[in-house]
Amino acid sequence: MTDGQQTLTRDVLREELARYPTREELREELGTELARYPTREELREELGQFVQLLIREQEKAEQRHQELMRQLARATTATAEEHRREVGVLDDRYRDLPGRVVALERGLREHVEDAAAHGRPRRPTRKR
Repeated sequence: MTDGQQTLTRDVLREELARYPTREELREELGTELARYPTREELREELGQFVQLLIREQEKAEQRHQELMRQLARATTATAEEHRREVGVLDDRYRDLPGRVVALERGLREHVEDAAAHGRPRRPTRKR
């Protein structure tokens, strides 16, 4: 066997093959490369920790939500009580209004019905 210029001998072939890694060298290199990546068990453990962290954060968020709802309920109750107090002041101020209106209407009706209380209408006078 020749490549056109040099005869291929066993020594040349050995030298050429020596430049390529052996199976053992490839396995060792592959093992070194794969060692950088986590195993399934390591991934499962990390995922489990992440899920636990996520559950704790969700529980915290639910507690914050419940606390906000309690604060909102307290604020709403306080606002409703303040509103009732303000409306109560108005109610107290105008509590006697219906009676006063009835009295005014009765007085007006009596006045309208009493013809003697009304004089004859005057005619307008001309100005000269």
